[in-house]
Amino acid sequence: CFKNAVIRLNDDSSWTVNGVIWNKARQVCSDLGKPVDWSKLKGPHEGNWPWSKIFGDGQTFRREVIQWCLGRMAGFGKTVTIPKINRSGAGTDEALTGLEAEGFQYLIHLSEHYPDAIWPSKPFTFETKCMALRKEICSRLRNEQDSLCEWPKWYCSMNLRAAQQMALKDMKQSSNQGLASFLWMLVGQGKTLTVLSFLEATRSSKFIIWSLPKSALGSVGEIIREVGWYPVILFPSEGLQEKYIKEDDSIPSTVKRKLQSKMVTLIEHDHLRMLADPLASQMCDTAFIFDEVHKAMQSGTQRTASALRLARLAKQLVALTGTPIVDKSGYGLMEWLHRSSPSQCHHLIS
Repeated sequence: CFKNAVIRLNDDSSWTVNGVIWNKARQVCSDLGKPVDWSKLKGPHEGNWPWSKIFGDGQTFRREVIQWCLGRMAGFGKTVTIPKINRSGAGTDEALTGLEAEGFQYLIHLSEHYPDAIWPSKPFTFETKCMALRKEICSRLRNEQDSLCEWPKWYCSMNLRAAQQMALKDMKQSSNQGLASFLWMLVGQGKTLTVLSFLEATRSSKFIIWSLPKSALGSVGEIIREVGWYPVILFPSEGLQEKYIKEDDSIPSTVKRKLQSKMVTLIEHDHLRMLADPLASQMCDTAFIFDEVHKAMQSGTQRTASALRLARLAKQLVALTGTPIVDKSGYGLMEWLHRSSPSQCHHLIS
């Protein structure tokens, strides 16, 4: 609604839009075409789907499907899209999660009851007329996605430095908006403690997965222990676990795919692709931390595909790095920023 508006920064550091102060200009009213009935938010669906004469009536929607849709509706882009699928059944532009079909059905359900917030404009694309209504829908859905947090009590004598406190403030603000956090801090600035402080401040998830390079297992595990929490390394096979035990064994390890609510599960980058399938169904209750995310920015690799697949399903997502761009295309960076930026990133990198 501010397209072609004249936006000015005044001498007193205040902003105006077409001469109107920002706090007043931002109060935009929208006339809704259909009254809002919040009882319809989570279903069940009424009637069959538009493309079927026998399916749809009475259908309910799983928590992980709603979580997937929340990820698609995050941010302030006017469109919500369903990933494209190529002839081989894989994603054309992004890795698939297996929830796309049911997620599309839920978005259709929302469009039937809240057409001003989300409306199918063309195949597998939805448009938003009233962003405030879409944000309210997302807020209500997030509040109902409760996870039982059983993390141990926080014990930490370390104080956050100014840069860490600023990062923590931004991360909490993003979380309140339903967005992921993209944390760019240089080596030695305390990324691990900052992320742990964020998890403690929010306590919104049941499980924690921390994917990281093998070389960082020891240092990250040490900081986790210093705050009173317990790390455990998840291996995809007993053979890899036995090799680790012979070489190090400083951190407890397991091959059990069921996540433990009182442990911080550490997974090496190179092992994530072998664990993506059993972990996917647990991500709607999981805080997913991807350390050194620049290692998952190359298009076409199994590591990137697996990391992005789990990231799109996670209840909370934190991507952290000291090297945000690894090639001039910026493909991987934009894929991660789509989850953490409040606006669209298509033209962020030229």
